[in-house]
Amino acid sequence: MKNVETTNGFLTRWLICGPKLGDVDVDTSNIPMEDIENRLRARIACEECEAPHRVACGESYSGQTWRYRYTGNNIFVDLSDFYFHLCTVNFYAFTQVEAAKDTEQVMCLWCYPGTDVWVNGEKVIRHEIPVYQPMRRLTAAIRLKQGRNDIFVHCYNLGIRDTRNIFGIQLQGDLAELSNTLPDPDGSVTQMMAADAWLDGVRPKGQSLVAQSAPPAACLAELRYKNGKKTVLWEKGDILDMGAGCEEIDLSVSLHGERLTRNLEIPENDRPVYRSGDVSIEEHRNNVLAELVELGSEYDPEEDPKGLFAYGVYARLAANGGRLSALDKKILMRSLDLVDSCIDCADFTLSVLLRIALTFRIDDEELQNRIRQVVLNFRYWTDEPGKDAMCFTSENHMLLFHGCQMAAGLLYPDDIFMRSGRTGREMNRLGSERCKKWLEQVSENGFEEFLSEVYMCITASAILMLADFGDESVSRMAKQVLVQLLEQLAHHAFRGNAIGPMGRAYRDVIAPHRQGMQSLLHYMSPKAPKRRTYFLSTFTTSGFEIPDYLPRMMEEPVSMVYRSGSAEINLEKTEDYLLSSVSCPGRQPAAPEQRKYGYHATAFAPGVLGYQQHLWYAGLDIDCVAFINHPGVSKDKCEMRPGYWYGNGIMPALRQEGRVLGGIYDLSVHSHPIYFTHLFWPSYALEKSVLEPNWFFGCKGNGYIAIWSSIEGVPFDDVLTGCEYRFAGAHSAFLCVMGSAREDGSFEAFMQKAKDMAPRLSDDGMTLRTQDGFRLDYMQIR
Repeated sequence: MKNVETTNGFLTRWLICGPKLGDVDVDTSNIPMEDIENRLRARIACEECEAPHRVACGESYSGQTWRYRYTGNNIFVDLSDFYFHLCTVNFYAFTQVEAAKDTEQVMCLWCYPGTDVWVNGEKVIRHEIPVYQPMRRLTAAIRLKQGRNDIFVHCYNLGIRDTRNIFGIQLQGDLAELSNTLPDPDGSVTQMMAADAWLDGVRPKGQSLVAQSAPPAACLAELRYKNGKKTVLWEKGDILDMGAGCEEIDLSVSLHGERLTRNLEIPENDRPVYRSGDVSIEEHRNNVLAELVELGSEYDPEEDPKGLFAYGVYARLAANGGRLSALDKKILMRSLDLVDSCIDCADFTLSVLLRIALTFRIDDEELQNRIRQVVLNFRYWTDEPGKDAMCFTSENHMLLFHGCQMAAGLLYPDDIFMRSGRTGREMNRLGSERCKKWLEQVSENGFEEFLSEVYMCITASAILMLADFGDESVSRMAKQVLVQLLEQLAHHAFRGNAIGPMGRAYRDVIAPHRQGMQSLLHYMSPKAPKRRTYFLSTFTTSGFEIPDYLPRMMEEPVSMVYRSGSAEINLEKTEDYLLSSVSCPGRQPAAPEQRKYGYHATAFAPGVLGYQQHLWYAGLDIDCVAFINHPGVSKDKCEMRPGYWYGNGIMPALRQEGRVLGGIYDLSVHSHPIYFTHLFWPSYALEKSVLEPNWFFGCKGNGYIAIWSSIEGVPFDDVLTGCEYRFAGAHSAFLCVMGSAREDGSFEAFMQKAKDMAPRLSDDGMTLRTQDGFRLDYMQIR
């Protein structure tokens, strides 16, 4: 049993049944994508059910089997997944609360899916219509009897792309004598709870994994290193030797047909890799592109759910004069099948398939016919009929669809495209017009998905399509916008890595050298760490030339404020440190009817519900970055957007003046289940790390960092160990100050300068001030 007080009232012991998937058959044409999702969710039919009389692990219910759910530090039941095709999703959950006496409680349901909750067989809460965001909160007054109380939950959702199959149950009242438990008629759940607790207690220490005891059952440990992996069996003792250089560990314990797994990372062993040898820029770039032929050369369809290995085929065709191997034909045929089914992200793959058809002479008649069939049948925009879940409205997807429409029309000018009824020439003309509008907006206002660690590479490849195959005006504009993108990356390069706020980010914010856009920086300069990505292969045959000044720009100090999309971006880069942020509040995005083009714009303002926007970074080196965010989830490596380390559940107020950044969070402005903010603090990468009440001080090389928080940080370990500090409270503020030996003298002198600023948060939590005049007021935009 687990005391409910220790989890802030959340019930974290669960048996799960499902998910069960069903078909959705509906025409989604001529409806904006956001409306499509809302309308379909409203029409999801709830399967009628009643609370079962008996639940036990391993028994069946509704055609599925009840299984034990290992949650780790997660306060939610999270069965989120990515669905490439539209579907319905149903799943069930069961837990028990043991009460020492009869008691009254307030039950809070936090959920995204449609959700019904029963307590002791009586339905007490219903959330009828699934949502994407924000998370809903519903409450009910309930009575718990002395002894065990059954809680049964049924969730139903629309499976469409990243789908939030998430709920949480929180009790609010006198929790002291309440425990969370599960039915256990045969003792199997008790054994799985013991394995659960053992997994939670494992920590890396040096070259070993250390536990509180020997495993309760045999544990498989998959250990991953820079150059491979190995699997070892951990059966005896409380220590497992990993050897040197282990970067990531998957631990799994199998009991009673269930497999409980926990993931751990050791970031100090995940080091950037640099290219050796002294070569010219031209030789370096040729070498980078030549190495791309390895992408997908060892083909496993399970590792290629989107068909992106076709980009590796493109690189190999470029390297061998267009000769197609049997393996590469197999890859292309499967990629064509995926595109033909209109899975989400099919536009990523169609783009390179069109490039192949336009660049190389394909003598294989079967492949030629299949390409023609798929290209003519594809759905190129929302004005064409379809029954799919493709995303059309983000900045990168919009350009890809328009570029593919332009290129497809160029490839088959005289054919009729089946969904639109247009000729290829009409498709080319319409696609070109749409591309021009996209390019005009970005040229004037900058990127909405600025510095996105994933999407900048995809966007660069999509722009390159326009530069290589567009008409003269489209090609000219595309080259200018591509230079604009590369210059933005170069300004934010620090020691060869792009470090800056991002319009959309994922978990690699904690390790910039792993980010996809790193491949563009490495292509620009041999001094940048190595990184390969599929999308870079489009440069192999392009006539676009990287400007010669960009490697120099990557190394130059910068002090600037500029706009990109809806963001006002601050950048302070010296030889020793980098600090960059989005002003919040900043420039408000134009209303949809005022924008020249229709993709989503972000409102950067305090109190706004966030998504994947990464708002600030402080860096002392390529592997030494720090930041604070408000997580969207309670556990690392969940599939939510915003996630644990990327994005913000609720946006803060932010203001940067040179090397000083202040922030204020008000978590009371919305009902939100995550009650803390947290700091990513790279203790493993710092040469000196000094922690004092409310202060964090770090030094690496000649660079210094100080972070003050109005709430004293509490260390917390999850996937990472020794890198996280949590600040629990509705109102909190922080101040980040960067420095260097050149500016401040010794590290100790810098620490004293920071303390002398005497930052303080007003009693109402709305104003941050320092002794030397820095001030930030929390101004919520309503």
